[in-house]
Amino acid sequence: MVNNAGYAFVCPFEDLSMDEIKAQFETNFYGSVRVMQVVLPTMINQSYGRII
Repeated sequence: MVNNAGYAFVCPFEDLSMDEIKAQFETNFYGSVRVMQVVLPTMINQSYGRII
């Protein structure tokens, strides 16, 4: 599995609101964690799998 969820704002950092930063973190970090939580049990049951 290629675990790649994310996006970036194209603007100066100082123009971002805290809500925008939190939303980006939710997607970029927790999105990847959630995908691994769903896929990992199958990989363990198959005794095979790679997360990139």
